[in-house]
Amino acid sequence: MTCYLVPQSDYMDNNLPQREQLIFYLKQLKEKGAEAGLSFDYVKARNLQEKMTHDEMFFHSSDSSYRYGAVYIPPSYSGSTTGLQSFAMRNHILTVTAGYTKEYPIVAYMTRDLTRQSITSEGVQHTYMDDIRMKSLQTALAYSNIVLNMNHVTWPETDDDRWEIISDKFSSNINTYWRKFSMFSQTTASESDRRIRAFLGMDYTHERVGDDIRVHIKKQSSEVWMILRTHGEEITSVQGGEYEEIEENAYLICAKENEVTIHCERADKVYYTLP
Repeated sequence: MTCYLVPQSDYMDNNLPQREQLIFYLKQLKEKGAEAGLSFDYVKARNLQEKMTHDEMFFHSSDSSYRYGAVYIPPSYSGSTTGLQSFAMRNHILTVTAGYTKEYPIVAYMTRDLTRQSITSEGVQHTYMDDIRMKSLQTALAYSNIVLNMNHVTWPETDDDRWEIISDKFSSNINTYWRKFSMFSQTTASESDRRIRAFLGMDYTHERVGDDIRVHIKKQSSEVWMILRTHGEEITSVQGGEYEEIEENAYLICAKENEVTIHCERADKVYYTLP
């Protein structure tokens, strides 16, 4: 997981963030194999620029060498892409987590240097339409981005905002609706960023020769994942990579080399042995 930090919620009171708490939580995240990101979210401030100025001063004065690679943008953000890119360059940010908009695909380059990872679920609710959308994205892009906004817990408005209620809903939904896709890797935002860049930059050709699908990947610098739908065929072997069945007629392919050969056979194929 990636935890997006908010040093302060109310920037208009006298309760200042404490360096000791920051160091403590960074150590806790490291032990859990999680990463820390930055957040543009806040409850009270004159404007976003004031909040970010205070945050940058606090992180600089905390004497921490941690480099934050991801930032969360709340729905209320109305700043410019130029301002965001300037902030990202100052703070080593490479990727942005934000709600889906028609302006960008689900995963895309937001600027020349920044990738954008769209939020696909809030985790605490899961309707029938949410389920269709989630399955469509999982079997098309092998992608899901679940965000749990802890503001509901730290600034509760109703009894339903209590942690024991929210955590129960969240864990129940994740363990139920995402169980079928447990073969997908769980990644931090920065790890997902690297995979998105490899996916968007992938240049490949393919051809079908008999029962073999041959894929040639150009300029491959790391492992590349793709989903293959076989329409009634079964994959029996993959040379140059690995495969795992997601559901009937859908396979997750991990290409480890530039040349990948996928051998397919019809599921109803019958073999005869002559005496």
